Amino acid sequence: RDYLSVNIPSCICYLEEFFQLIPDLRELRLSGFAKCSDCVRLILKCFPKLDELWIRGTCLKLPSDYELISQMGSLTRLSLNKKLIDKAYFEYRRQP
Repeated sequence: RDYLSVNIPSCICYLEEFFQLIPDLRELRLSGFAKCSDCVRLILKCFPKLDELWIRGTCLKLPSDYELISQMGSLTRLSLNKKLIDKAYFEYRRQP
């Protein structure tokens, strides 16, 4: 299965034009980026068919991020690793 893996030291928002070229992407793996307030909103906007999302690093800092993730209707697998927030590992699988 094809997926996109992005390791960025800053923000992913500058990749919006590139992301819009691949709206059928089903799996996205993000790591190593510092989060601005629009990263999760950008993912929701650019990848409407996303069913697997992997996030590693310090990218979920706002309660609204989790609310936006819950709005991803096609998402069946979510894997989060929040190192600097609480050093916990979460994995959620939405049942069909």
